[in-house]
Amino acid sequence: RDAAKNYNSDIKIGLEFQLPSFSYFVGTDFMELYSLFDWITPKFPDYLSGSVIPLIAEEISLKTGLWNVVYVRKLIRTLLDLGPGPDHYQLASNKDESNIYSNTFDPSIPVLQMKYLKPLVGNIPIHPYVFHYNQDLEDLKKKLEIHKKNGLDGYMMWVWDRDLSTEALEASEGIF
Repeated sequence: RDAAKNYNSDIKIGLEFQLPSFSYFVGTDFMELYSLFDWITPKFPDYLSGSVIPLIAEEISLKTGLWNVVYVRKLIRTLLDLGPGPDHYQLASNKDESNIYSNTFDPSIPVLQMKYLKPLVGNIPIHPYVFHYNQDLEDLKKKLEIHKKNGLDGYMMWVWDRDLSTEALEASEGIF
């Protein structure tokens, strides 16, 4: 950071990290690091609840034989403040988008994650990383509205190539 700032004092550098409740598990202490950056970007990834947690839950369930996979998924979601999630996981129609299941993003996730970010609100701009899947503009709109209600400063967005076509951008008019 210092080398970049010495090269160009106008350069802005941000810290992107995993879901706030999950960051410490993967070694990112964003509370310690945030002061080194000009903004922070916590991820709110659908792939965590749509692929990673289901795979881990299946592995734990199979290896231990003690708990069923539904119970383990709910337990992990509770530990990571990912909301209750769906009662039934729906297979994703588009496997190219890194999700095994498509209906796992719970609208309560950003609200539950705010307790980890609250001490930073007002101290540094927070631009949550929002994921856009299956060209579902209603889902994207809901996610952006939730972050805006939480008083965050903007957002970063992950989209697929097809979401950058002229047609896709015209269809998204009014969402941003």
